[in-house]
Amino acid sequence: MKILVLESSTASAKAMLYDTETGIVKVTGKTYPAEVCDIVTQDADGMVEAVFAAGREAAAGEEIAAVALSGIWHSLLVCDSACRPKSKIYTWAYLGAVAQADAVRATAGLPQKIYQTTGCAVHAMYPLYKAMKLKEEGVIGRDDRIFHQGDYLYYRLTGEVLTSDCLASGSAMLNLKTKRFDGEMLELCGLTESMLPEVVDYTQTRSLSRAAADAMGVNAGVPVVTSQADGAMNQVGAGALRPGVMTFSVGTSGAIRLAVPEPVLPKNMGTWCYIAPGKYLSGAATNGACNCSDWFMKDVLQGTKTYREVEDAIELKLSNPYFLPFLFGERCPGWQDNRTGGFAGL
Repeated sequence: MKILVLESSTASAKAMLYDTETGIVKVTGKTYPAEVCDIVTQDADGMVEAVFAAGREAAAGEEIAAVALSGIWHSLLVCDSACRPKSKIYTWAYLGAVAQADAVRATAGLPQKIYQTTGCAVHAMYPLYKAMKLKEEGVIGRDDRIFHQGDYLYYRLTGEVLTSDCLASGSAMLNLKTKRFDGEMLELCGLTESMLPEVVDYTQTRSLSRAAADAMGVNAGVPVVTSQADGAMNQVGAGALRPGVMTFSVGTSGAIRLAVPEPVLPKNMGTWCYIAPGKYLSGAATNGACNCSDWFMKDVLQGTKTYREVEDAIELKLSNPYFLPFLFGERCPGWQDNRTGGFAGL
């Protein structure tokens, strides 16, 4: 059986053809054009078209039995009542809601309440605070619909408005224990449950629509699994859902993760806790990884060196000081969303 896997990541669309008997058959990727993505935001329909193009290339001439999805955590998209995008997709890198996060931090007892309920420390990247800001600015109307990036892709594939508990757990609006959107969190940001997708687990599927099937050159009606978060899928792909196996992944951002049977929520709120298929994930992440390398190559070296030349010139000495560019703020462990940089080892 061949499965078409589609990923809408931060900087590119990716597709993989996977055979349940022989493994990976083909992998392809499409970097988003500049007019579609600037890392901080994405054009929703442009993202979908890039994913469809990658899927069409990976599935060419093959009989597809199912479609699986992966998307980014911590994104938010405002759509109208007919599910047409009204805003750009605000990715995890969007930090426009720092003022709203600061106001929550200043409210006695509220940060701990949010953390213990949702597994998310107070930080402007979470959709909870983005929704606060957009609601205050009048961008979100009473009849609008709120999607994650992966939810909108799922809607364009199936016509169904669903979100996975995995993806929703990175919103700071989902109750980790009930796996439903939490009433108190929604009240904080002025949303209602009817504005959000229905939450389902990873076993739920809906049928691929004719329009999406034609766009990718595959058969309509095959089951499509709801979008799971890329960080959780990293854990699945590494075979690390079993106890005691930690993963370390580096992409646009970077993270370490450990699968656990129940939520792990330390008092100091240094780590986060989200949902993975059949498990919980405890981990820590940085907003600065390969995006820092790209920034250094483009803005500091201004294209005068290749990545290989820079790599060959690096001398790793423990006595060297390190500069940490927080291009998109700090995430774990300090959660300082307005921090711009730092030094270690001076």
